[in-house]
Amino acid sequence: MIRRRVIAVLIVVLFLTSLLVPSSQSSQDSSLTKKQQSEVLSQADSILKELSTMLGISTVHPVQRQFMSRAQLRDLLLRYAKEQKNQATLEAERKTMVKFGFISKDFPYSQFALDLLTEQIAGFYDYRTHQLNLMDSTPVNLQVPVLIHELTHALQDQEINLKEFNEPAEHNDDLTEAHESMVEGEATAVMLDYILQPSGRSLATLGFDVREMMNDAQAAAVSLPNYRNAPKAIQVILTAPYLYGTSFFQFFRNHNDWPRAAALFKDPPSSMEQMMHPEKYFTHRDDPVAVAIPGLPQELQKTWKPVDTNVLGELGMLLVCQQFLSDDNAKIASEGWGGDQYQLFEDTRGNLLLLLFSTWDTETDATQFFNSYRVLLDKKYKHLKLLNGEEHKLFRWDSDDNQVAVEIQGHDVIVIEGAPAAQFEALRTLLWKSAQTAPHHPAAKLDAP
Repeated sequence: MIRRRVIAVLIVVLFLTSLLVPSSQSSQDSSLTKKQQSEVLSQADSILKELSTMLGISTVHPVQRQFMSRAQLRDLLLRYAKEQKNQATLEAERKTMVKFGFISKDFPYSQFALDLLTEQIAGFYDYRTHQLNLMDSTPVNLQVPVLIHELTHALQDQEINLKEFNEPAEHNDDLTEAHESMVEGEATAVMLDYILQPSGRSLATLGFDVREMMNDAQAAAVSLPNYRNAPKAIQVILTAPYLYGTSFFQFFRNHNDWPRAAALFKDPPSSMEQMMHPEKYFTHRDDPVAVAIPGLPQELQKTWKPVDTNVLGELGMLLVCQQFLSDDNAKIASEGWGGDQYQLFEDTRGNLLLLLFSTWDTETDATQFFNSYRVLLDKKYKHLKLLNGEEHKLFRWDSDDNQVAVEIQGHDVIVIEGAPAAQFEALRTLLWKSAQTAPHHPAAKLDAP
């Protein structure tokens, strides 16, 4: 999915700071003057010193900082996008999002992602160059909150090496997103704590869970047209690391002081499920089951070429279900996730084949997902013709996009979308041979300060 490992999303900063600082304005009609830029940058050293004391992280070396225009930012993003690896990743993401129903086949994904990120970025700490960049078009009264956020990233980098910590996990966007949520969540939580301090409040005494602000954060995007017009799944993908990550650190701060947060990065959450439900990390650790779908038989490899292999995780499952089900039903369907892997293939005519194996905490959880996915498929595909429903365990249909099916066995559910009839049984047999590796991790404990 969309990856933004070096940036701060403006909509989250706009919303959170406007919540706590009512005078905040979201206008971006003009750029800061040189004098205003100088005044903002002059505060960096004192803020960095305060943050260093607050987090218990020593400042090893100075943090270089500068202002950047939107045009300069766009040029930088274009250079990143033109790298061969990034081009291939964007195209794989596009096809994956099409198959899951997040975007239409003709949606200009790469161009939209570029426009969206150019609009969204309020500032970013580039861990490749160790340079802090602020956007000169961000409203002047939001510059300090952004500066606090990005200086926190600079301190994180001196403590844990962000480049290594943020290295994408191979074939596991769920783990990558969890690590990103740690980085962005701590920086956003620190920003909030810093802003609240003068009023004698803190994140721990805020009185509500920042997750409750998810819908309000979406609504606050009225001044950001690309974000406002983005498909819902893309909106959530952009904001989830900030909101779920901040909620995770709010849970942490209810019981711990900031200096103890460094230990979390040495043994970070292993899934977005743990970020979405902090008790599954702190109180009773619920690590995911690793799933591995076998490779296609030689005969099928002649037809199907791999596009993407990845993990949806609970957040991904939630987004998939939300495309076709109500938010409440999607939540019920995705909770209790235990592990998954999907594989996406393409033939020479551009047809896409999706294979998904998922395992769930209980048989009840699996049944809820199975029943929800049956409804989802009926809404997703036109002209479905039911071929069989074996004891309500396997539902298989003919559709305009070849055959689709969902099947349950105990804790496990498989999904096949886009299979030619002649290859269906071979793919079904293949999926049920998927390997599962149970986690081996001691239960985490949340100590009182």
